[in-house]
Parts: sequence; C-alpha cells; structure tokens
Amino acid sequence: MGDLGNKLRNAGDWLAKHIPGFAGYVKREERRRADKIFRDYLVGKLRDAKSRLSRATVKITDSGDLNALKTLSRVEAKYETVTDRLRLADYGYTGWFDTVQIDFDELDKLYEFDVNLTMSVDQICKIAQDMEAGSSEEASKLIMTLNQSLDELDKKLKQRDNLFIQELNFNRSE
Repeated sequence: MGDLGNKLRNAGDWLAKHIPGFAGYVKREERRRADKIFRDYLVGKLRDAKSRLSRATVKITDSGDLNALKTLSRVEAKYETVTDRLRLADYGYTGWFDTVQIDFDELDKLYEFDVNLTMSVDQICKIAQDMEAGSSEEASKLIMTLNQSLDELDKKLKQRDNLFIQELNFNRSE
C-alpha cells in the first residue's frame, strides 16, 4: 500500500508541474473540505444547543408560562431557519473548470468572515445552556436574548452571502 501511495503522490506532483492551475485546484479542494468541516462543526454546535433549548422548553411548559412558550415557539422556528442557512451556505470557492474563479485573497476574506460566525454561534450555545440550567423564569427572560442573537447570526450570514455575490459579480465583469 505504501508503494501505491508513493505512486499517487508522484502522479499528483507530476500533474501539478505539467498542468497549469492544477496545484491551485488541489489547494481549493483542501479549502473546500476545510470549509465543509468548519460548517459541520458550527451546525453541530447549534444542534447540540437545540437539544438544550428543547429541555428548557419542557421547563417553561411545566411552569405554565404560555406567553413565553408562544414566543419560544417562534424563536425555535427562527433557530431552524438560521441553522439551515448556515448548513447550506455557499462554500465560497469555485471549481477548477468553472468560468467564474475566486482567487485566494477573496477566499481569505470569506474565511475571515466565516471565522467571525463562531463567536455568534458560541453566544447562542451559551444562551441555550443558561436557559437549560436556569429556572423557568430565567429561561423565559433569555428567550428575547436568544432571539436577538439569532437575528445577529442571520444578519451575518446574509452579509456573507452578499460578499460572496459581490465577489462573483466582480469577477464576471473582468
């Protein structure tokens, strides 16, 4: 198997030397995999927090706070929408043969933006943790904070989409 691995590695080196752009393609593929892993990580964190939120919902239900429960229902729907938007967001790179190419500087801008999403996701996870650990009254008060944090994450995702579209439009006009 080691022999086969060496042959494949040598073939990849040969391709990189003889086919213009192939080395960049490999780097883009690596970035795509990294981006997918990063998104899956953030979505996983949000899903874990969602289970905490579900336990807080039971607590609020048991307390009989129907107003908080009604608000929480709307917030949970937003939670799912934002989580899906993150999960399905564009990767921010184009394939080797695509007519529109995004260069590495543009990719770096998109990745820097993506890294900032982590802070928003961490904040949402902390709120869900606090809702689960606190009393039903505390959980009810945190619903609005969660709603605001979801709005902020959604806004960041929309800004990222706009940045991605701007980069594509810029490259198409060149």
